Amino acid sequence: MTDEPTKTDELVAYLLNDLSDDRRAEVESRLAVDPQWRSELERLKECLGEGHEPGDCGQPSEAQHTDEPPGDLVTRTCTLVDSVCDSVSGLSQTSERCSGRSRWTLADVCVATGVVLILSALVLPAIRGSRDDARRIACQNNLRTLGTALYDYAQAHDGQLPTIRANENAGMFAVKLASAGYLPPQELAQSLVCPESKLAGESTNRRVLVRVLSSRDMHGDVKLKVQLWPIMGGSYAYRLGHFDKYGQYQQVPFTGSRHAPMLSDAPSFTLASFRSDNHGGNGYNMMAQDLSCRYVVDCETSCQAKDYDHPFLNSDLTHAAGRSPHDVVMGRSECTALGPLAPVSQSVAARVSPVSMMLYVSGMNGEGPSKRVRIRSVAK
Repeated sequence: MTDEPTKTDELVAYLLNDLSDDRRAEVESRLAVDPQWRSELERLKECLGEGHEPGDCGQPSEAQHTDEPPGDLVTRTCTLVDSVCDSVSGLSQTSERCSGRSRWTLADVCVATGVVLILSALVLPAIRGSRDDARRIACQNNLRTLGTALYDYAQAHDGQLPTIRANENAGMFAVKLASAGYLPPQELAQSLVCPESKLAGESTNRRVLVRVLSSRDMHGDVKLKVQLWPIMGGSYAYRLGHFDKYGQYQQVPFTGSRHAPMLSDAPSFTLASFRSDNHGGNGYNMMAQDLSCRYVVDCETSCQAKDYDHPFLNSDLTHAAGRSPHDVVMGRSECTALGPLAPVSQSVAARVSPVSMMLYVSGMNGEGPSKRVRIRSVAK
């Protein structure tokens, strides 16, 4: 605001030769470098040349005043741009960024790899856990299907579950359910396979055939029938009876109690402490006579306690019928009241016969032809 009047006054004094030599030299140097001073000088010359008084040639009106850019603006701008480009040309990262290209460094790769590993560590266990939970629930649904059939059987037979005689294997419960018609053969065959068992894996690989037989087939080849005992009950164990103090074998009574086990995942001879391997060896499903089903986590140290009742061994620590009414033993398919049918090394049907075996379940019509249901099971 104060520079313009001073500039105009000095230029008027310059035209009127009213400046000292030093001030006049200063004004001439400004005129040499500043276009605005030169423009103002030309205006004042025109104003004074037209006969106006110096006092009338003051500041130009708003309409006459124009802000013209310096004449060397383009040159100075180009010079500045060239200097900036020269200063950054040696920086590879800056030049690559300006050209639109990018390159990952080793640090970037390490960070990205770490992020992927952390996400994998968080997500993969959750996915596997949800899958295991789904299979565990599917296994419980299978047990409830079988348990409902057993419940209906007991209601129709004066409160008596399918009897397993001393010379019969535990897997005969499935044969008797099918023979009585409480489950269609197809549904029975599917319900006997736990989705998280080796039996289910073998069924996926189509290595074992499951077939529903008639009563006529059950009285056929005894050797073949014995070979099929290990897979008659599928993936599950059925509760065995007990021997009383007189050595008589007694059946399991049906009371409908939640404290009376009826079915469970079958144990495995290959695992320590004789546990079930249906759920990765971590636990087993147990269903009671009131059709309640719960998942039991296998114990480690508590299994050695004196008051621990092993679900798959009797008080003599053998896989056989109980030694008292309160001695609960869940028997594998091939297990009889006196113990397993075959030695441990031959407890799987695939080890008895080199061919793919079939799970035999008696048909609903004892006189009719055999019915076949194809699923897959435990054989190699």
